[in-house]
Amino acid sequence: MIANHEPLVTVIIPAYNAEKYLPECIKSIQSQKYQNLEILVINDGSSDRTKQICDDFSATDSRIIEISQENAGVSAARNRGIQMASGEYIQFVDADDVLKPNAIRLLIHCMDRTSADAVCFQYWEFSDNDGAEPPERQNPEHHEYTVLNRQSTFRWIHQGIINNNVWALFFRRDFLKANQLLFDTTIPFGEDILFIYQAASAMSHLVYLPDRLYGYRNNPQSAVHKRSVEFAESDLHVVSKLDSIQRHGLNLDSNGYPALRKRLLVDAYSMLPNKKTTPIEHDVARRIQTELQHIGIFRGIRGLNTRYAVKFVLIHYNLFDFFYAIHTFFR
Repeated sequence: MIANHEPLVTVIIPAYNAEKYLPECIKSIQSQKYQNLEILVINDGSSDRTKQICDDFSATDSRIIEISQENAGVSAARNRGIQMASGEYIQFVDADDVLKPNAIRLLIHCMDRTSADAVCFQYWEFSDNDGAEPPERQNPEHHEYTVLNRQSTFRWIHQGIINNNVWALFFRRDFLKANQLLFDTTIPFGEDILFIYQAASAMSHLVYLPDRLYGYRNNPQSAVHKRSVEFAESDLHVVSKLDSIQRHGLNLDSNGYPALRKRLLVDAYSMLPNKKTTPIEHDVARRIQTELQHIGIFRGIRGLNTRYAVKFVLIHYNLFDFFYAIHTFFR
């Protein structure tokens, strides 16, 4: 029995040819200790059994609603979910990932005690080999959270404490609607950090919960593992958008932004094919290298961890592709 005073939570699952992992994802949401849920599966033009799986689940669980659309990408699918959501709160979940059983309950707990626009939380990684078992059990009676103002929120984003994936945040639906926050459907990669940055610039404050509530599947077939000039260009477009927000925003932690910007530029170069055979691939590589060389070595490595600092130096001196080829050969 669901208590009348419990607010409805909408869980949005964008799904494209997700038959392999979607059942496990849906089951993890069904098994939430908090049960007043609306589960929207946005079937983004799948050609496999995604729709049939949704129909099978919805036949026994009326909370599960399948919404079909022509293939338009993950951003368009999430936007459709936002537009269709009836819940007071919104949680995004990717179709190959899972939620810890007490996730929604803890997030509601934080929202009940604050007037935050969103709650940010942590995640754990898993693979097909080791299964989606959640991390060590945490004390259910003691979950500390931190309330962040706008400047602190941006400082934690820049430091990487707040994750760049939208599924790591739990939003008030009215906040998203009031600020007309939607995903940019013109970019194929990097849409999460842009959405989070735009959301953070509109927030009065955010709550940070250190609990690992979301299971992220390290799936070698996912977009994050693919290299293409389109993804690299998309990252550059995101950097340009963030530059604009940073220039025109107030209390956005301008001191910490350069480190995030450098990480995104390094990631953009890493998205390019190792062998650059087309004019556009050479052009994008040159644009990124010029940006990094303009920053300079000593300013460039400042604020970066070892992995990013090494990549920055290699790209700066045009050695990244050479060392990547060697690494790939011996792997």
